[in-house]
Amino acid sequence: MNKTLALFLAASIGFGLSLTGGALAYAPHNPVIRYNARISTLPPLAYQLFCLQNPSECRASSQGTAHFDSVLLNKITRVNATINQSMRARSDGKLDVWTVGATAGDCEDYALNKRHRLIALGVPSGALRMAVVKTASGEGHAVLVVHTDNGDYVMDNLTTSIKLLGQSGLRLVAMSSANPDKWKNS
Repeated sequence: MNKTLALFLAASIGFGLSLTGGALAYAPHNPVIRYNARISTLPPLAYQLFCLQNPSECRASSQGTAHFDSVLLNKITRVNATINQSMRARSDGKLDVWTVGATAGDCEDYALNKRHRLIALGVPSGALRMAVVKTASGEGHAVLVVHTDNGDYVMDNLTTSIKLLGQSGLRLVAMSSANPDKWKNS
């Protein structure tokens, strides 16, 4: 089955389908559809659609870890602050469309812009992981996680602080791997 047909069927029946085959558990009204739940999960449907429309933004990378040093910390701190300040928060409650290059958007649009900018600055794409999390208040949220040899650092549109995932106050639900088509659940 081709990806376009799989996504059409997924959108039509209200839950995700595997793009690579395998067992799928029905999970209605869940932004993350469980796929072989103990091991991996499908990306959110809106992210799958984004990747179909923007394949250059979703290429797999053989380098899945970035070396953490002051140069990398400076890049992620600067990009996080710049994107947070340059974008306008917007959530219109309609169908969620993930967009790169937007000047206004919601959390995943911020994360995609940060990912795009860091790749342009030479950070390996495989180290830049899209993540679905829960905030301390239990709200669903998306952030960019930079996977380094010193831990996973969170870039969040709700703060300019760069923190390790374990110190961020966020609860990880699912995160992409070095291959953006392959996600793991927590």
